[in-house]
Amino acid sequence: MSVNSCRKMQIWTRRDTFRSTLIFFINVVICTLLFLLTVYLNCRGVEGAFLEYFNHYEKILQFVAFLILTCGVVGLFLFFDDRDFLKSSANIELMFLVVELTIIIAYALAEYVNVYLIPFALPSLLIMFLFDKRKGLIVNVLFTGVIVLFIRYSQTVLDVSNVLFIAGFIASMLAIITMDKVYSRFVLFVRSFVMSFPIAVFYALRLINSGEPIVVMDIVCAVMTGVATTLVFVLLLPFFEGLFKKNSCFRLAEMTNHNNRLIKRLIVNAPGTFHHSIAVSNLAEACAIAVGEDALFTRVCAYYHDIGKIRRPEFFKENQRDNRNPHDDLTPELSANIIRSHTQDGYDLLIKNRFPKEIADICLQHHGTMPITFFYDKAKKFTDGEVDINKYSYQGPKPQSKVAAIIMIVDGCEAVVRTLSDRSYENIYKEIKKIVQTRMDYGQFDECEITSNDLSIITDVLTASFTSVYHDRILYPEQVEEAKRQRKKKKNA
Repeated sequence: MSVNSCRKMQIWTRRDTFRSTLIFFINVVICTLLFLLTVYLNCRGVEGAFLEYFNHYEKILQFVAFLILTCGVVGLFLFFDDRDFLKSSANIELMFLVVELTIIIAYALAEYVNVYLIPFALPSLLIMFLFDKRKGLIVNVLFTGVIVLFIRYSQTVLDVSNVLFIAGFIASMLAIITMDKVYSRFVLFVRSFVMSFPIAVFYALRLINSGEPIVVMDIVCAVMTGVATTLVFVLLLPFFEGLFKKNSCFRLAEMTNHNNRLIKRLIVNAPGTFHHSIAVSNLAEACAIAVGEDALFTRVCAYYHDIGKIRRPEFFKENQRDNRNPHDDLTPELSANIIRSHTQDGYDLLIKNRFPKEIADICLQHHGTMPITFFYDKAKKFTDGEVDINKYSYQGPKPQSKVAAIIMIVDGCEAVVRTLSDRSYENIYKEIKKIVQTRMDYGQFDECEITSNDLSIITDVLTASFTSVYHDRILYPEQVEEAKRQRKKKKNA
């Protein structure tokens, strides 16, 4: 499941409709210019051939008409399937840029290297890893449709049968099926041979039907087309990730590496917060799996949800040592300001370091607008009048996605359960229910699409996880003796 799928449906305006339609139109123009370029390249060396080709405009008009129809069908499918995807101009431009770049690569390889090296699955793989499987499937249709138009109307763009592109379409489908949720580049290369199978079959059938002599170069390229496609995919993926600030599973996995610069700063400057974040990530990932959210994305968000604490680590209890608490010397209002600032600090730090905005948003949302009750209650003791609770509450926004809601719940539960003296299943369950209910009472889940069934599942998963972590352990003989001495000491006292 993609990151985008867990967001609320966004409201469209006329401006959004106009912008999305304009981007589609611009890319139809770009594809038309690429078409004209391929015709020009094919007519080189023949004087007047390019102008002769366009003595009648039927071909280019037919090309444009079918191109608009192809893009229009894709646009309608996306509009009814995932409107939020179309609302982002960057998403549309990324989709078309991948298709257009693949057309250029396909032409160059077919014209100057070997037609069997065309990376049919490249656009689908890029879109699947940058978005999701459904987008990969629709881009496969778009790319196949556009490339067939190029063959049909540019005459000599590729000297090959249209049947090859049916084989290419099948190869792309196999790539989507076999490479979804693959997090290892090595596994990608191993499975890349699946993409070569339809191309190799096509080549074998062509030899049987035509009786042409075997060309070793054609055989090698047909067998290695999947590997070549995967190699180009691995090279281009970081380019698109950086240019459009998208998250692939590889980039997300790199963010959880403890050698990452921000993680290293967290380990050194706020070790208590780091261990808390690791615990939250494990629990949040289990919850995400249980409710059908992206587990890896959730883990990464949990790693960085408290990254803002590295600005003032000593003001947070988990990082304090020697029983020294700097809040003892501050007013409750100033203490509350310092505590709640870590959400904005985390957001700013991640954006500054070019992290995806979806991850930075979790920093702002994981406390929502909850009050900081410790300092609020402390402030009420120092005044006879009413205390404005908004001055002692986080600034929000409230969680906008299930992932943000999961991390809000797990963050609160991890801190509370760790302090419990009675960690029985029943008591842990009761405390988690209380934490969830408190956040519901404050309306923290009003702006995200999390259901009561999701909350029930999350509660059960957390209870089981905490119970397994804090299970009873067998006491060693020296521990038993120490426990007896402590009880005897208390009794004598």
